[in-house]
Amino acid sequence: SEARFRGIFENATIGMYRTTPDGKILMANPFLVKLLGYKSKDELKRRDLNKDKYYEPGYEREKFIKEIEKKGYFVGEQAWKRKDGSTIFVRESAVAVRDENGKTLYYDGVVEDITELKKTHDELAKARDDWKAIFNSISDPVIVLAKNHTILDVNPTTLKALGKKKEEVIGKKCFEFFHEDEKVAEGCPMEKLLRSRHPETKSMEMDALGGIFLVTVSPVFEGKNITKVIHHAKDITQLKQLIKALEESEEKYRTFVENANDGICIIKDGLVIFANPRLLQMGGYSEEDVINQPFSKFIAEEALDEVMERYRCRMAGEKVESIYETMLKRKDGGIIFAEFNVSIIDYEGGKAELVIVRDITERKKMEEALKESEEKFRGLVENANDAIYIITPEGFTYVNPAFERLVGYSPEEVCETGFNFWNIIHPDDTSLIQEREKARKRGEKIPSRYEFRIIAKDGKVKIVEATTVNIGEKGETKVMGILRDITERKEAEEKLKRAYEEVERAFEQEREFKLRTAHYFFNPIAIAKGFLDLAMEEAEEEQKKKLKTVRNAIERVEKVVKNVTQRGEIHE
Repeated sequence: SEARFRGIFENATIGMYRTTPDGKILMANPFLVKLLGYKSKDELKRRDLNKDKYYEPGYEREKFIKEIEKKGYFVGEQAWKRKDGSTIFVRESAVAVRDENGKTLYYDGVVEDITELKKTHDELAKARDDWKAIFNSISDPVIVLAKNHTILDVNPTTLKALGKKKEEVIGKKCFEFFHEDEKVAEGCPMEKLLRSRHPETKSMEMDALGGIFLVTVSPVFEGKNITKVIHHAKDITQLKQLIKALEESEEKYRTFVENANDGICIIKDGLVIFANPRLLQMGGYSEEDVINQPFSKFIAEEALDEVMERYRCRMAGEKVESIYETMLKRKDGGIIFAEFNVSIIDYEGGKAELVIVRDITERKKMEEALKESEEKFRGLVENANDAIYIITPEGFTYVNPAFERLVGYSPEEVCETGFNFWNIIHPDDTSLIQEREKARKRGEKIPSRYEFRIIAKDGKVKIVEATTVNIGEKGETKVMGILRDITERKEAEEKLKRAYEEVERAFEQEREFKLRTAHYFFNPIAIAKGFLDLAMEEAEEEQKKKLKTVRNAIERVEKVVKNVTQRGEIHE
C-alpha cells in the first residue's frame, strides 16, 4: 500500500505536501514543485515557510497555523508566491497530524490551482459591481422584470418615487403594483416586446409612480431566450403642465383636488394660500382658519425646527428630500402623523411649495404597537428560564441568555460561522435527531416534543426536553426550538423508580417470609392434629377430654399463625 500511496503522490494532478509547524517542507509531489516554479523537490525543500515571504499579505502562514492548530484542519483559499515572485491562488485543504499526546508532528495537505478561476471570479464581480453602480445611479426609475411580469429588482430612484422599501416591491407583478390592476395593462409594451423580441417604447400612466412616463422595455437574452426585461420609465409629467392644466380647466382641478384622498396645499412666502377639503378635514379646521395663515402655525412643536429648515433650504434651491414624515397639530390640540410629498412650483408668478399631505397616524399606531409587541416578545424570550434558539442549515442565528446558561457557550460562540450544532449533542443521541430530520424532510408528521442529552461546554451531560417548530417561509428551513433542562426531574424519577423497586423487593421478601413461616408452622400443626384425632379415637373418655383440650390449644396456635402470615396481625 505504501507503493500505491507513493504512486498516487507522485502522479497526482493536484499539489500534495507535508510540512512541519516550524516551516520545514518534508514532502512535496512533482505537481506542487512544478506549480511553484521550482526545478526539483530539494530546491523547494530549502525554503523556510515561516521565514521566507511565501504568502501574500492577508494570507500569512500565522493565520494558517492558528486555524489548523485550533481546529485540527484547514480548508480555504490561499495566495502563494512562486519562485519567480508571481502570485498564484490555491484552494488548500490540510490536516494536523498529532502524536498520542496531542503534539503536532506535521501538516498534510493538498492544493488546487484556482488562479484563473479567481481571476474570472474577480472580473465577474467587477462587472457585476459596475452594472449595479450604473443601475443604482440612474436618475429615472428602472425595473428588472421576469417574463411573467414579476418584479426582480428596482433601483433607488424607483423606491424613492414610490416611497417604499425594496422588500415591499420585489416579487409583485408590475401591473398589480404600478397600474393597480389584476391583469396586464392594455397596450403593455412588454407584451409587444415578447412577440417582437425587440425594444419597445410607449407613453403610459403609472399610478404607483404618480404620473405619465415614457416607458422603454429592452430584452435580456441568454442565448436565444429572453430571460429578463429591463423596464426604464422616464417621467414626462411636468409640474408646469400640471399647473397649466389646472388653470385651463378649473372644474377638473377642483374635482381632482377637492376629492383627493390626501391633503393638498400650496405654500407661498410662508403662508398657506390654498388647502383642499381633505386637508381641512384632517386637521378639523375651516378654510378661514387656514388660508393666509403661516404654515408653521399648523406644525407640531417637536417637528417645527426640522420642517422650517427643510422649507428654507428648498426655497434657497438646495437639494432636500422631497418625501418625509412629520407631525401636524389638529385644531382640538391632537397630533396627526403625516407624510409630506413636497414639490417646488411656479404659482402666480412666484416660487411656491406644492405639498401633498398623507395622514399616516393609523400606520404609526400600528408600527408602535408592533414595536411594543416585539419588545414584549423579546423581553419574554430574553428572560425565559428555558433555552430558546433559532437555527438554519447554516447554523444558529439566535440564542437567548438561558441557552448560554444551559450549554455554557456564549451567544457569540454559538452564532459564529463554523460552530457545529452537533458539538453539544450527546453522541448516543445524534441518530435520534438525524432520524427526526429525515422524517421531516419526507413530509412525515413528527412529535414536536422529544428528549435527548447534551454535553455542555464544561463536559457535563444534561437531559433536555426539546420543543421545535419550523418558522421558515416557502420551504425555508428555519427552526425555533425551546430546550428545558429536565436533568433533575429525570434524576428524581430514577430515584423514585429505585425506591419503588426497593418497596417491591421488600414486599416480595415479606411474602416469601410468610410462605416459609406458614410452611414451617402449618405442617407440624396438621401432623399434630392428625395424631391427636387418632389418639382420641382409641382413648378413654377422661383422656379424650384432655386430648381435646390439647387440640383446642393447637387450633388457637394455628389461628394466630394464620393471622400473622395472612394479615400481619398477632391475635386469634
